[in-house]
Amino acid sequence: NPEMKAQFAQWLAARGLAAQALRVKGHHLPMGEVKRRPGRGPVLLAGDAAGFVVPITGEGIGGAIHSGALAAEAAAAALAEGRPAAALGHYRRLAAPMLRELGRAQMLSAMVYHPRLQSRFHDMLARSPRMRRHFLDLLGGDLDYADLGPARLARLGLRLLFGRGRASAG
Repeated sequence: NPEMKAQFAQWLAARGLAAQALRVKGHHLPMGEVKRRPGRGPVLLAGDAAGFVVPITGEGIGGAIHSGALAAEAAAAALAEGRPAAALGHYRRLAAPMLRELGRAQMLSAMVYHPRLQSRFHDMLARSPRMRRHFLDLLGGDLDYADLGPARLARLGLRLLFGRGRASAG
């Protein structure tokens, strides 16, 4: 958002604060930057640090909480074994379903946000109530990316690329 800094300065000014007096620093969301190796030995990364951010929506709180719990479980198992360096292996096994889900989300994101496919995707959403419902269910958490399945994602990709067939995500 190129207007973000100006809008923030206006917001501060409306509250009697000067933007120039503040040091504002931010960082991009690591959308689609999932770490396949979320740590090293006894050091585990969770949440945004591990890239556990849904690439379509930018949602990361759920991933942070879930991956934090998995990291704690992995660390506890490694400590119980007396092998702290084994924590990463435990964590990777525990986080595998989460990583698969984010991988599927990344595939869909690549189609949804691709510059050449984005307008086709929007057209398909506009024409297909079923696809729109599935997409909104996905964004709302009522469907998982795994529910789409690889075959359904492949069909969607082909329809976006070649414009053939019905516009259906289901």
